[in-house]
Amino acid sequence: MALTDKLSQALKAAMKAKDGETVGALRLILAVLQNLRIAKRAALSDEEIVATLQKEAKKRVEAKAIYEKAGRQDLAAIEERELKIIRQWL
Repeated sequence: MALTDKLSQALKAAMKAKDGETVGALRLILAVLQNLRIAKRAALSDEEIVATLQKEAKKRVEAKAIYEKAGRQDLAAIEERELKIIRQWL
């Protein structure tokens, strides 16, 4: 089964469980992958998906550091939760 299919199934399961944080993070991941697939005009390989997930994880780490530096612990916590969800798929 392709990684995108597994992500979609995880999204459905999170929606059924009413886990809003996981739903938000998975929707974000799937949207990024969809935009990449449209730009490439071809299906994505699992390697490309993992590379994209790594980029998204890096964005979350950088954003968390910026928020912490600015004293915004609430936003840093959100980025940390999204980062944990992304790392589950790496």
